[in-house]
Amino acid sequence: MLGELGLDHKDIRIVSAFMKNPDISQFELATLLSLSQPTINARIQKLRKKGCLAHVAGMEFNSSSM
Repeated sequence: MLGELGLDHKDIRIVSAFMKNPDISQFELATLLSLSQPTINARIQKLRKKGCLAHVAGMEFNSSSM
């Protein structure tokens, strides 16, 4: 399946890092993967275009006063 998506080991590590911490910064990813921040940015954009990464915002109604 990963081959069908065209993901390499670094892409998988980026997706994995986002799954563990959705708020991880590009700087933190760059440090973690020993890549430059612009490289991380380019890979994130590629992953978004492929549909492998998405940002979903929501509200936890149980903990809000609504």
